[in-house]
Amino acid sequence: MRPFDWVVWQTTPEGRMLLSDHSAIAGATAEQLSKVLTAHFRKDRFADGTLLEAFESGFMRAIAGRAVVLLGGFDADGAP
Repeated sequence: MRPFDWVVWQTTPEGRMLLSDHSAIAGATAEQLSKVLTAHFRKDRFADGTLLEAFESGFMRAIAGRAVVLLGGFDADGAP
């Protein structure tokens, strides 16, 4: 998690897109992933179940997959 105004960020076009569209995560930068994760964790503090929903919907899987690609572990198709 990183300190930033996540409440405001989630209402920006970037925040709305990344928090609502799983496919947008595929092109996210490391900084954007950090913001998405921070927003999810902070939102869960105020709305219990936010993280559970993110895991069940596959959103966290998409984030983890993008992180692996950014770290150079796999290509975009998931192959080593």
